[in-house]
Amino acid sequence: MAITICFKRWIQAKSNSMCNERSKLAIAWMIPEASPDSGSREQIKLVQEYLGPGEKEKYRAFYRNSRRQYEMLQTRVLAKRLIHSYLYDNYELTLNNHKEILIANVENGERQGKPYIVIKGNIFAELRISLAHCRKMLGAVIGEGCLVGIDVEELKPVGQSLLDIFLDKEEKQLLTNSFRGLDSDQKIILLWCAKEAIGKALGTGFSLGFSSLRFRSGGENCSLKLELHEGLNKYLPYMNPQSYIYYDLAEETCRVLSVIRARDE
Repeated sequence: MAITICFKRWIQAKSNSMCNERSKLAIAWMIPEASPDSGSREQIKLVQEYLGPGEKEKYRAFYRNSRRQYEMLQTRVLAKRLIHSYLYDNYELTLNNHKEILIANVENGERQGKPYIVIKGNIFAELRISLAHCRKMLGAVIGEGCLVGIDVEELKPVGQSLLDIFLDKEEKQLLTNSFRGLDSDQKIILLWCAKEAIGKALGTGFSLGFSSLRFRSGGENCSLKLELHEGLNKYLPYMNPQSYIYYDLAEETCRVLSVIRARDE
C-alpha cells in the first residue's frame, strides 16, 4: 500500500495538542538534565512515585548506564503526567497516583516493544502512546482516534554509511529535491526520524527491515508517498488513511510526530 504523507513544519512552542472531529492528541517535550544522578534523593523519589513493579525492574536493568536510566525514568514521568491530565480533561477520570498508570510493552512478535497504556490493571485501548528520547530532548505523545509515533535525534554531522543503511537510490534522490532550506545532514536526520516515527505509529518499527518503509515522490510540495511492505498493511486500521509528519528543528534536535488517521470526508 502507498500512503501520501504530508510534511508540515510545526513550531512546537505554539501548541501541545491537536484535534479534529475524529481524532485528538497531546504531546509534551522536556530538556533533560546535563548530568543526572541516579542516586539523588529526587530521582529515587520519582522512581517510588511513578514506576510500577515491572517499570522499576526495567529501570534497574540500566544500572550500568546512568544516562539511559535517567532518560527511561524521565520519559515515563513526562508521559504519565500527560496521560493523567488527558484522562481528567477528556474522561473526568481522577486517579489517586501516577502508579495507577502503567506503560507496558508488547513482549513478542512484529510489534515487540510497542508501548501501550494500562489504567488500574486494565488496558486502555482508546489511547495510543509513543515515547522518544536522546541526550538533548525527551518526548511523549498520546493519541485518540489515530495512530501516533514520535522520534527525536540530535542534529549533528552524519556519514554516508547511515544514508546507505536506511535509504534506497530513489529516496536519496528525494533528498536533493525536497525540504528546501534544510542542509544535507538535516534532511537525512529528518527522514530517519520520519521513518522511526511512522514505524512507531504502526507499532512495528523496522521489524521487517529498513526497506519496509520507503519514501517516494508525491508530486506535491509538502507530500511524499510512503510505500509499505505488504506485511504492514494489517496494522493500518483505516481503509483510506490520512497521514502527516509534523517536524521541528530546534534546541539542537530534530523532533518528528507521525499521525495516521481516517481521511476527512
